[in-house]
Amino acid sequence: MHDGDPCLFGAIREQIEILKNEKIEIEVVPGVSAFQVAAAYHEAELTIPDVTQTIILTRIGGRTGMPEKESLKDLAKHNSSICLYLSARHVKRSQETLLEFYPPETKVIVGFRVSWDDGWTSLIELKDMEKFSIEKKLIRTTIYIISPAISNSQKKI
Repeated sequence: MHDGDPCLFGAIREQIEILKNEKIEIEVVPGVSAFQVAAAYHEAELTIPDVTQTIILTRIGGRTGMPEKESLKDLAKHNSSICLYLSARHVKRSQETLLEFYPPETKVIVGFRVSWDDGWTSLIELKDMEKFSIEKKLIRTTIYIISPAISNSQKKI
């Protein structure tokens, strides 16, 4: 078993190759991605006409290499909805980069283990992303959804 959305940052390709070499049958079952779960909890629409019609699923470069043309800085220039995976350990750098392109008051949905029984989400502002993450001791299984489409009125769980 492999948790999470198998199509996103799951490293399943390597695992599938090993299993196939061992003649072990595999089945990839699609799941609901963390960005969809977190947005749904907040009744958030991430694409609003004349605000943004694009959702970018990415992470910040860290231990695993990142193509230079896909740097967070280049992606943030679009001012679209960004769903940032695998980036809690690099939240300071992520926040600094995002603040170059998004207003400090931009809403951010922070989700921790969102599809698990002990999961939770919170709605914060971009300017508070690092502080909030440190206070909550977030280092893994965290998603940040940064979007000009998210408003104050969305519920919090």
